[in-house]
Amino acid sequence: MQAAPEEEDHLAWAQERLAELGDRVSYANPFWYAGSFTIGLFAGIGGDRGNLGFVVETERQVEEHLTDHMDRLPPADARSRAIVAAMRDDEARHGAAAREAGAGELPLPVRALMRATAKLMTLTAYRF
Repeated sequence: MQAAPEEEDHLAWAQERLAELGDRVSYANPFWYAGSFTIGLFAGIGGDRGNLGFVVETERQVEEHLTDHMDRLPPADARSRAIVAAMRDDEARHGAAAREAGAGELPLPVRALMRATAKLMTLTAYRF
């Protein structure tokens, strides 16, 4: 699966673009990486169907988040728009691949917890 190298590309693109704009990544990033690793460990406990279901839901929520970013980016910022669009397309493809590989549907409470956690991460990242 191409997802892991593409996710690394996304991080590099974001860091590069932020540097071009004179900004930086969130100071909270190390916490997000550690949290993501931990969540991945727990997702793996659910077996392949559960793990793939987690991938599908994660990619769906990230795709929505990136679409929201596209809506808020200045129309004239073609470079940022191209980067976010490429990321969004990759995320959609990752989710589709996980679905095709046999992903199970996550229970509603798990999906809701994932959405709440993502919202907290987003709010924190904007402030730090």
